[in-house]
Amino acid sequence: MLTRKCTICGRIIPQGSVCPCLRDRTKEYNKQYKDQGRREIYDSKRWRMLSKVIATKANNLDEVERAKGNIVFGRVSHHIIPVSERPDLAFNADNIIFVSDKTHAWIHQAYDQGEESKHKMQADLFRIHQRTLGGDI
Repeated sequence: MLTRKCTICGRIIPQGSVCPCLRDRTKEYNKQYKDQGRREIYDSKRWRMLSKVIATKANNLDEVERAKGNIVFGRVSHHIIPVSERPDLAFNADNIIFVSDKTHAWIHQAYDQGEESKHKMQADLFRIHQRTLGGDI
C-alpha cells in the first residue's frame, strides 16, 4: 500500500486519503472563522467546480512555488483579493491562485503585516497567476 506524510501533522497515512487532523482542522475553522456569506460561497457547487478548474489548470501544483522553479503540490484555491473585501470577485478565476498550505500561510502572514505588505503580495500573486496560467479560464 502506498503511503504519504501529512503536510500538517507529519502522520503517515494511506495515499489518497485525508488525514484526520485536516478533517478536524477544517471543521473547526468553518465553525469559528467563516461568516455565513462566505460559507455560502465556499459550500456552493459553483465554488467547488471553479476550484477544481483552477487546480487542474495549475496541474495541482503550487503556483507560487512553480514560479520559483520548485515542484510542490497545492491544496488551496486562494482568493488574492479576499471575499470579505470584494465579494463580487468570489467566482472570478483571475482572482484565484492555487497554492499549498505552507504558501497559503505565508501569504496570510504578509496580509497581516499591514496594507503595504498586503498590496505588494497581491501584486506579486496577480503577476505569478497571469504568468503561470496564461490569463483567463
